[in-house]
Amino acid sequence: MAIRSFQNSSLFVVGGYYRINDNWGVGAQEQYEATTGILEEQRYSIYRDLSAWVASFGGVIRDNSGVNEYGVLFTITLKAFPKFGFDLNFDPGSTGQ
Repeated sequence: MAIRSFQNSSLFVVGGYYRINDNWGVGAQEQYEATTGILEEQRYSIYRDLSAWVASFGGVIRDNSGVNEYGVLFTITLKAFPKFGFDLNFDPGSTGQ
């Protein structure tokens, strides 16, 4: 659990991971803003160990000022380099600016 305190803000981030067996796991993370009383973000994923890789698939729900946004998450991690990453963003509604 992480608590981030900024001026006019009290953000709580809570998450966890449960390993079902050697090949499968599930994870969840929630972000709550106590000042406004809004559960801003929820993330849920299922993980599969593929020997040298770990793949995960899940979803995210965000409360963006009263408008719910939904997304799909897909991640592949090479176990030898778990901190290495790159940003891949696909937004069909963007204009490329």
